[in-house]
Amino acid sequence: MSKKLVAYFSASGVTASLAKNLAAAIGADLFEIEPVIRYAKADLDWTNKKSRSSVEMNDKSSRPAVAKKLGNMSEYDEVFVGFPIWWYIAPTIVNTFLEGYDLAGKTLEYNRDEYYREGTGRIVDSPDGTVYTYEELVRYVLSYSDNVAFNTLMRAYGYGSLHRMIDRQGWESMKSSASRMSARDGCRVMEQIYKYTEGGHKYSALMKDALIDSDQPKLIARVAGDRKAAHKYGWDYGAYHDIGIVYDEHPYAVAIFSEYDSATAAQVEYLDSLLECVDRIHTEYRASLEG
Repeated sequence: MSKKLVAYFSASGVTASLAKNLAAAIGADLFEIEPVIRYAKADLDWTNKKSRSSVEMNDKSSRPAVAKKLGNMSEYDEVFVGFPIWWYIAPTIVNTFLEGYDLAGKTLEYNRDEYYREGTGRIVDSPDGTVYTYEELVRYVLSYSDNVAFNTLMRAYGYGSLHRMIDRQGWESMKSSASRMSARDGCRVMEQIYKYTEGGHKYSALMKDALIDSDQPKLIARVAGDRKAAHKYGWDYGAYHDIGIVYDEHPYAVAIFSEYDSATAAQVEYLDSLLECVDRIHTEYRASLEG
């Protein structure tokens, strides 16, 4: 039998009551995500831009301190996290809680009303109640460009970590919106992914295999031929892109961005020719260095 945990943050007591009822119904342990300094009524005044909650929610890096930490998180198979909705998302103290633990191996239950996001992917067709591990969600994002998996992970971890990474790496084109990216920053992203996947980290193999096994349109993979290529395809109205890593004796990152809504055969052929040109330049450049 799996061991369950219901963790909750409650400023007014409403979420606390619901969390206690849920824990009793499913036989789960209960843990309160308790701030070091509890929120007073004035702190929760969303109409006051200077109130504590307003300041925290407008600061993407805000991580309010928690009074205590759960010492046995690894014992739980399923973790339910309850919280009130502030500014359409989870309070930043929930990010403090989630980022304080290794949630590898934990499962998350799909609920369409909570996690649905329009767009590509496979999870959207899953029945409510389908359980996914966090590792599976990461693979779905990378291999299938699954929007529901991405939305689920962001709901669990918050956008704060993503924005801090963007700031730390200096990916300027992504600072206004994580859904925007220049070709230059696309290559820089793949450079960091290459360093991570080749660094022998805990999830290196998961990330590399998921990007190589991607079932999305394979612009870069076709040019790579017999060589392996890890890539992430992207599509939106007026945008048809692919960024990736071509693995050969001297691996390289490449990004190709276009304004095609959905590329025709002729347009794909043109994009292929551009990538072949980049590949040829790379090969000739490496040969000149060695010659």
